[in-house]
Amino acid sequence: MTRPPRFMRRGWQRFDRTMHICDTNVVSYYVDANARTRFPGVCQVVDDIRAKDGVLTVAAVSVYELRRGLISQPRALQIQLEKFIHSCDVLGLDVNNFAGRDAAARLWGYGRIRKPAITLQEGDLLIAATAAVHRRQLVTADAKLADNLLQIAPLLDVRLLSAA
Repeated sequence: MTRPPRFMRRGWQRFDRTMHICDTNVVSYYVDANARTRFPGVCQVVDDIRAKDGVLTVAAVSVYELRRGLISQPRALQIQLEKFIHSCDVLGLDVNNFAGRDAAARLWGYGRIRKPAITLQEGDLLIAATAAVHRRQLVTADAKLADNLLQIAPLLDVRLLSAA
């Protein structure tokens, strides 16, 4: 097994597994009008995270993805999601001298050197890098993303939720 990149090894023990950052898909499921009946597991986990952390945390990239998806939606849904976003903490890649951009580049590179190469969607890559530099557990409902991240950065703390 190949070693994880240096930024993933150094200081890993300091990651706070009690703090989380939710992937865009988790937020999308949670704010769905029928979320409690369609995605009860996701809702329960998100409610638990909000209770434990005091607030739900998302990446700035997730805010972009959520707002991008709202363009063609009814105004009432746009307002509802904006209120939800304003209730969240939003973290970006611009910490520690922009360490997030380096983390994203290293995650991308580490995926590319795998045989066969592992590629991630740009948004997913940036959200994972945000979680890494802020030392947060990434909570996602995307099984392929979770699997790919664990292959290229096995020390990255990823929690996979079932959307059911």
